[in-house]
Amino acid sequence: MEFLESFEHLKTDLKDKWLDYYEVNRHWIEQFGVSQALHSSEIERANNYYFVLGVLSSLEPSLTEVLHIFGQMTSDSKQILKVLQILDLDVEKELAERAKVKAQQANLIPLLLESVPSFPNDNGSEHFDRSREEIDR
Repeated sequence: MEFLESFEHLKTDLKDKWLDYYEVNRHWIEQFGVSQALHSSEIERANNYYFVLGVLSSLEPSLTEVLHIFGQMTSDSKQILKVLQILDLDVEKELAERAKVKAQQANLIPLLLESVPSFPNDNGSEHFDRSREEIDR
C-alpha cells in the first residue's frame, strides 16, 4: 500500500511541477509548437513525449527510479505519460483554474488579516499584560 500512496503523491507532484514549468516557459513552448506537436504526427509526438519525460525527470529526480521500472515493462513514452496522468492533462484549463484559486486566496488574505487583533508597537506585551491581569482576578 505504501508504494501506491507514494506513486499517487508522485503523480500529483509531477502534475504541479509540469504546470509550474509550462507556465514559466509557456512563451517558447508555444513558439516552438511543443504543445501542438503532442497532438500531431506520430514521430513528432514521440519526440515531444520524450521531451516531457526529460523535463519531468529533471524536475523530480525520484522519477528516474520509476522510469527505470516502467522502461523494463514498456518503452512506449506515450503510455508512460498516460500512467503518470500527464498526457491527457489540459494545461490551459489547469492553469486557468490555478489562477482562479490564487485570485480567490488573494481576496481572502486581507479579510484574514483584518480578523487578527492588532498589537501595539511593543510586540504585544501590553495585550499580554492585560490578559495576565484578567487571569489574576
